[in-house]
Amino acid sequence: MSKSPHAALVVGLGGNLGGPIAVAERFRAVIETISKVWGQALVSSHYLTAPVGPVASQPNYLNAVAAWWPTSLPSPEAALALLQELEHSHGRERTVVGGARTLDLDLLLHAGHMRDQPGLRVPHPRMSQRAFVLRPLQELFGGKFQWTNHAPTLAQLLADPAVAQQSCELW
Repeated sequence: MSKSPHAALVVGLGGNLGGPIAVAERFRAVIETISKVWGQALVSSHYLTAPVGPVASQPNYLNAVAAWWPTSLPSPEAALALLQELEHSHGRERTVVGGARTLDLDLLLHAGHMRDQPGLRVPHPRMSQRAFVLRPLQELFGGKFQWTNHAPTLAQLLADPAVAQQSCELW
């Protein structure tokens, strides 16, 4: 890969309502829409994963990660606003925390920038604990990738027993 992952906008894609084929179609549509604004995307494979979090009795999720290197970098706030607008346009309803959803778009990384404010935390605060984020990131950027100088590598995070035991299979 010729582009630095540290200069990328990285988005986690997920969803579990309507079945994996419908969710994959939503991913395709979202990536196409975002690519019109941010340029061509690098997209991971799709992974079928068991729910993680407070609501275990729901369908499995389809997850992926996409990265863009926009020539004009939007602010983290503008990037998040676009992602939330796309979620809404694909029927996302925020009624139950951790509940089933048509589409979930998370701003994981923002070109090396950090934010910690209400409603916006970048790097995403839970991505180091989620196999469904780490495996696609490793696919795109390699096991030695660290999103900050002090973060563990993706390979180290994936070796953590709490992460390694999570269900996350290629779809």
